[in-house]
Amino acid sequence: MYKKYRGAGFVVVAISMDRNTSLVKPYVKRYGLTFPNLLDPFGKVYPMFNARYTPTNFLVNRSGYVIGGSLGYRNWESPEAIRLIEALLAEKKSGPKS
Repeated sequence: MYKKYRGAGFVVVAISMDRNTSLVKPYVKRYGLTFPNLLDPFGKVYPMFNARYTPTNFLVNRSGYVIGGSLGYRNWESPEAIRLIEALLAEKKSGPKS
């Protein structure tokens, strides 16, 4: 999905909270992940988002607002997920709300 929609502004970022960071690179290679995979071995990022489970997924709109999310694995290739991503990509970026 990332490869298909990145030209339209779709961004995927993975944040690994594995303390053993040497596990991440083989995982990325094994599954052919092409999106950025960041490391958070000291657990600084996860509390910012109140993420207690992996994976935790967030949907962020073009304006930078978290508009939804889920816990656990999701099939992001499902027709419903594709419709959701396409609808979000169709939105125009808006300025700060007053």
